[in-house]
Amino acid sequence: MFDPRHGKRGYATEALTAFLPRLFARWDSNDGAGSQAFDYAVAQVDLENLNSVRLLERCGWTRGEATQDAYTSPLLGSRDDITYRIARPGMELKDVMERIRKDEDAGKFVPDVM
Repeated sequence: MFDPRHGKRGYATEALTAFLPRLFARWDSNDGAGSQAFDYAVAQVDLENLNSVRLLERCGWTRGEATQDAYTSPLLGSRDDITYRIARPGMELKDVMERIRKDEDAGKFVPDVM
């Protein structure tokens, strides 16, 4: 979160675009900490958080399914969220998701990316 006085200056966009390559690099590392390579990342955002929705879309994330009553906010009660995904650099999300669907159909376990 940013102080509203510093909004609309591109800080969130800059932070997210800097974070993603490091995230995928971390998943690729063999540092003994149990890191595992993943082909995509997932973000779940409150459906009414339009600034975050716009940020993800501006940074190339793909909108996925919406979930009703996904979580409960202490202040706002039951909330809906929407899932966004992005493939690692050099991959296409549609190809990654198709491969995962085929693996699931074959009974292969695909871990959650959280």
